Amino acid sequence: VNVPYDYPPNPPLAQWVKRQRHQYRLLKEGRHSNLTPYRLEQLESIDYCWDSREAHWLDRFYELQAFYDKNGHVRVSKRGPCTSLAVWLKRQRHQGRLLLQGKVDGTNMTQARLCKLIEVG
Repeated sequence: VNVPYDYPPNPPLAQWVKRQRHQYRLLKEGRHSNLTPYRLEQLESIDYCWDSREAHWLDRFYELQAFYDKNGHVRVSKRGPCTSLAVWLKRQRHQGRLLLQGKVDGTNMTQARLCKLIEVG
């Protein structure tokens, strides 16, 4: 379950989700949190998404996989229906180069993400 921070169909739900993620971060940092073990268990039982950025990255990655499955390549054109995927992929390539150059402070690319991208093509 992944509800984005900005969710126009249900703003109160988006705010609630934001609070749960904040409380989860506090809990993981060993700080005081209002997130009870029961609520944590319940949310995890529905595959609650604690990291919305990671979920967004995975959504794009799966979109790239689907593009590859359909087209047999990952040369996504900026023209046409996949413009946002093309922009995302261009950023990933740049971030991957930074990681490979050892410039880890300037990138949000991880070795695991890079491996996944390389596996697709």
